Amino acid sequence: MLTVVTETPSPPAPMEPRRKKWTRTECAALDVLLKPSQEYRKGNPQPADIRLLVEISDSSLAFDLKVRARLYARAGIVEYWVFDVPARRLVVHRNPLNGSY
Repeated sequence: MLTVVTETPSPPAPMEPRRKKWTRTECAALDVLLKPSQEYRKGNPQPADIRLLVEISDSSLAFDLKVRARLYARAGIVEYWVFDVPARRLVVHRNPLNGSY
């Protein structure tokens, strides 16, 4: 059984100015990213390319829920999910506002 934890959906918030490029380290930290493969030829995915970002968390749960959530919210990632493996739950973050979900 999987428990889904979600915040109350809110209307889309105006996005903060987005950085033009993410660093190679930030891109490498992504666990799941769905994007047409032909677009990878142009370079690493950027925040504007990402509609849903998913982290699979086992030992990194606190970091994913705090540090990465702030990073992704500031970047304007509209939806960010954290799958908490030990607890078998999904934490859903949506519509960042002022750099946080």
